[in-house]
Amino acid sequence: MSRTPIIGIAGYLLPPVNSVFPYRQETINEAYTSAIQKAGGFPFLLSCTNDEKLLEAAVNAVDGILIPGGLDVDPSMYGEETLACCKEHYREIDLFQSALIDVAIKKSRPILGICRGCQIINVHHGGSLYQDLETCFSKEICHPSLDKPEQAVHEVVINEKSLLHGIFNKERLYVNSLHHQGIKTLGKGLKEAATAPDGLIEGIEDEKNGIIAVQWHPEAMMKADCSSLELFKELIRMTRM
Repeated sequence: MSRTPIIGIAGYLLPPVNSVFPYRQETINEAYTSAIQKAGGFPFLLSCTNDEKLLEAAVNAVDGILIPGGLDVDPSMYGEETLACCKEHYREIDLFQSALIDVAIKKSRPILGICRGCQIINVHHGGSLYQDLETCFSKEICHPSLDKPEQAVHEVVINEKSLLHGIFNKERLYVNSLHHQGIKTLGKGLKEAATAPDGLIEGIEDEKNGIIAVQWHPEAMMKADCSSLELFKELIRMTRM
């Protein structure tokens, strides 16, 4: 019997929950751990650090990487001043996740990015972001439909030559939308894999380095759409290549 793949999920820092223990919380959303388990893997928290030796040890211990959603990416990461429309962000997390991507590529570990994970992967590759879609891009689609986390609210068109097309075997997919930022310029070495009707990039890939990332939240859609699990199954499959 083959060993269960271990999937390292980039931990997330949150403020302290009380004054008795004034320590930040490092967490993983249960929806991600559940998705990894259902896909046949074992989720493992990767603690936020910028120590290269610790990161290499962590990546050596896992078979694949999941970079989840979260707060905004610090605009200084892509050479821009922070606009008023940009929301809360922590450069510490950006630097950790960017360094994690570096090590994962170096160690040939496949990566799945979700929402903010898609954005930081794009920034890591030299791309940039719209700091707020309604302000800087378009109002055609209300992308942050926060009251419908498990529901599809718009479709995406999938590039027929993409890994995403092979995963879903569809040219169009209906997805949820919980983000107010998005990809502006595509990073070097990345391929556009899916787009929304308003032209916003919703999926990116780097097939050479085993990277797939989507702007929507498949882990939240799994109750309403069982096909969302296929992205996590693909991550497990890539660990066995």
